[in-house]
Amino acid sequence: MSEQAGTDYRDRTAVRVADGVEVVWLASVKGRRGADESVRPDATMPLVRLAVPGDPAAVRVGADVVATDDFVQLYLTGRISIRTHVSGPAATKAELMQYPCYRCGDASTVWRVDGLTVEGRCGLSALVPDRAGGMWATERPEADSQIQQAVRDRVATAGWALCAALSLKTSGTAGQYLAFSCAHCDALFGDWPLRSEWMNAAYVDGAIIDAVVPAGEQCLSRTHWCRERGYGLCENLS
Repeated sequence: MSEQAGTDYRDRTAVRVADGVEVVWLASVKGRRGADESVRPDATMPLVRLAVPGDPAAVRVGADVVATDDFVQLYLTGRISIRTHVSGPAATKAELMQYPCYRCGDASTVWRVDGLTVEGRCGLSALVPDRAGGMWATERPEADSQIQQAVRDRVATAGWALCAALSLKTSGTAGQYLAFSCAHCDALFGDWPLRSEWMNAAYVDGAIIDAVVPAGEQCLSRTHWCRERGYGLCENLS
């Protein structure tokens, strides 16, 4: 093994492909924080990382560790390949949390949209975070009717507190925005206190549950090593 940068891999790949040679690099790459960002697999640089740096016995394919001999066989038979997209069933996920009212003391269920997740045929998940809304926004994905119905259904099955109201409210600090308020006394739940409570709830088992809205089959752009698991490979789109 010899040390080289991402540009070296790409240049050497181009030379060998021009000579009619199919290339796959087995690379010993530093951990994420120290890794060369240019060293990422794609069709012009098919690179797979060693599971243990310096040890060619096994490679990492997604979350799996695969013996190098097995990887070679899977690659040569087309059951592992670089794909440009993650494709498969998609869903929008909302996270739910019970939040006690500062005024009346009763809890209401609030929610936030995580984004669209596609579960690839190979088992790899790809998330597109929903960047709409944010703090003190007048429009937010949490107000979508399908999301709200999924939240209500999940609250009913979980036996959780009533859903908080979500409507335009006016705050002396933030002005008018789309805000949650108590289901019992309509007290305003400010975005800043809710943000802090979400952070705290992330460390408590069972404090956050999910509601899911299916979104059919979709493709998200993400180049990856795709391993066939009985459902075919993910799409390879230009």
